[in-house]
Amino acid sequence: MEVFIKFIYIHIFFFAPIVLATTIVWSYFLIPKIYSFSLSHKFTDLPSIRKRHNGKVPLLGGVCIYISFIISVLIFTSLSFKNFNLLFIKTTLLGLTFLLIIGLLDDILIVKPLKKLTAQLLVILFFLWVYKFDVINFYGVFNVSELPELLNLGVSIFIILSFINSFNFIDGIDGLCSGISLIASVFFGYIAILEKDFTMVLFNFSLIGALIPFIYFNMYSKKKIFLGDNGSLLLGFIFSIQVILILSNKNITIPFLSNSTPVILMALFSYPLVDSLRVILIRLKRRKSPMTSDHNHIHHHLLNLGLTHKLITVLILTYTILITAVAILLRHININISFVILFVIAVIIINIPVFLVRSKRSKRSKKRIFS
Repeated sequence: MEVFIKFIYIHIFFFAPIVLATTIVWSYFLIPKIYSFSLSHKFTDLPSIRKRHNGKVPLLGGVCIYISFIISVLIFTSLSFKNFNLLFIKTTLLGLTFLLIIGLLDDILIVKPLKKLTAQLLVILFFLWVYKFDVINFYGVFNVSELPELLNLGVSIFIILSFINSFNFIDGIDGLCSGISLIASVFFGYIAILEKDFTMVLFNFSLIGALIPFIYFNMYSKKKIFLGDNGSLLLGFIFSIQVILILSNKNITIPFLSNSTPVILMALFSYPLVDSLRVILIRLKRRKSPMTSDHNHIHHHLLNLGLTHKLITVLILTYTILITAVAILLRHININISFVILFVIAVIIINIPVFLVRSKRSKRSKKRIFS
């Protein structure tokens, strides 16, 4: 056994699938337990005008992901401390725990947006106070490279806060938030393997292992369970800190990233970021709080076009994979040109459902006038 443990902690290509398999097993057997617990204690989501689903659905999916993830991380770090960045792991797990509690309170009691935002900010400040990232590098996007210390702190806070809430915003249909998270985990896990970074391999493959059974239960099982705010906040936080880590890592030599790291990351997360930006602008234009719930998200427009949850999720995940691939293909051209091209492509494609819904409504109104 000791020889086997030493072997997997030397060979990262064996370590990753073992972490993945372990977490899948934990997650698959844990979800039905939490499903039953949620029903018996009435931690469920009920259908409403804003929520289109049938019957009572447990909303502790984030708890399933959190427990599966944290068990794997603790098991593998305890077997060999020397392979991991323990300060990063401890700080991140503490941040995830706080955000899980915030999400649970919001799911069960419905916390006011300002209070939720303040709580998120406190968690972020605590995390950045304990774990200090290196200076973020934007690789010359609009002539911005490394940032001054104070501005670096402000940008770090903005990135984490934006990711937490954008992931929360898109969690409106089955498999969407968790599906994008799965793609992102595979992306970051692949980078971690190439960099031989055991800490981030452990994080990402534990997350993949926790997400795969959850997506199955969320989309295909009779024991349906929702991600909930307790899950979307966790996922947004995990990816935000990985984005900052990559942007602040001056030693990355992976060819497919080249000098276009910020553009590739923007493409990978373009759907949640662009969708969140557009709904915030719409709400501000209507003089409403940016945190107010409404039906202006892109997935709402796709639902209005008659598409099913599963088809919408497949379309958006396909878009995410394709635009990330395009960003990687454009890595050798000027970073500002590639940024503008990809931003325009993202905005146009993501807003296509909005134009289609408007066209559909316009045709209906014309028929009424002439009928």
